[in-house]
Amino acid sequence: PFDQRRLIVPGSYVGQLDEDFFAMLSDSHSLLMLNRSETTTLCGTGDVLAAAQGFASAHNLTLICQLDRDGFWLCDGDAPALQIAGGSVEDASPSDARCVGLLAGLSAGWSVPQAVDLANRVAAEWGANPGSVEVPSRQQCFPHV
Repeated sequence: PFDQRRLIVPGSYVGQLDEDFFAMLSDSHSLLMLNRSETTTLCGTGDVLAAAQGFASAHNLTLICQLDRDGFWLCDGDAPALQIAGGSVEDASPSDARCVGLLAGLSAGWSVPQAVDLANRVAAEWGANPGSVEVPSRQQCFPHV
């Protein structure tokens, strides 16, 4: 369905995506997850958040920008960039764990900021237990709830 959110994690291929691709995605509720380097490649240099906001606005998309120690930012072009608390990461690449958490949150009907928060918690818990094959429990991701 056209109104269903899509998660796109282009990785190092982001520079190969052309304007026709983004025109096709416009108004499609798509989320692009990008690290700092990918955000710069796609949106341009300078103030990375301003560039991401401009790109998101021009293409009517939501960018989830992983900006290393500066944390995770949502840029949707309609509102000021929103920092998601607790999202600072050393690893600049979107992990499978983070994608699993994001998709789980969205599938549960959570808002994008809530789903990104869950994604960060799942990735952090999974990262704290290398080699684990089990998805972290709710208690592990939300110990104070």
